[in-house]
Amino acid sequence: MQVKELFERSAKAGYLDLQALIMFLVFEKDVLAMEDSAEKLKVYYQDKHSERMNEELNAYKSKMNMKYDPALYGFNHGGGSTYILAKSVEQAKFIANDNGIISSDYEVLGNEELMNYDGLDMPVSNLVNNQSIGVLGGYGHR
Repeated sequence: MQVKELFERSAKAGYLDLQALIMFLVFEKDVLAMEDSAEKLKVYYQDKHSERMNEELNAYKSKMNMKYDPALYGFNHGGGSTYILAKSVEQAKFIANDNGIISSDYEVLGNEELMNYDGLDMPVSNLVNNQSIGVLGGYGHR
């Protein structure tokens, strides 16, 4: 697989850190090309480079104004599921715990996944648009 293909997949999946790494190495440092094999990225994941690469990538993401979009997490529990909008799984787990939602079983819902809202099937992206981080709601089993 080429770097270009990996970049396109990471953009579709919302893997911001991988996108930033590829952009940084291809456009900023000019040490990789989009036509190169994605295998060449392995060197940058080595433990001996992790601290420096994290610093460089954080600075690059800041420079490029790259920010994580929140994701919708569904926490399954005995009474059904509760949906939480958060910027990371750690934040979602913290919000769940803070709201008395005891569950380690969760799923991340993609932006194009359909959810039923007031009897209408809508993409997740429509439901979370302009919503604040936190518990969005849930449903119980009948």
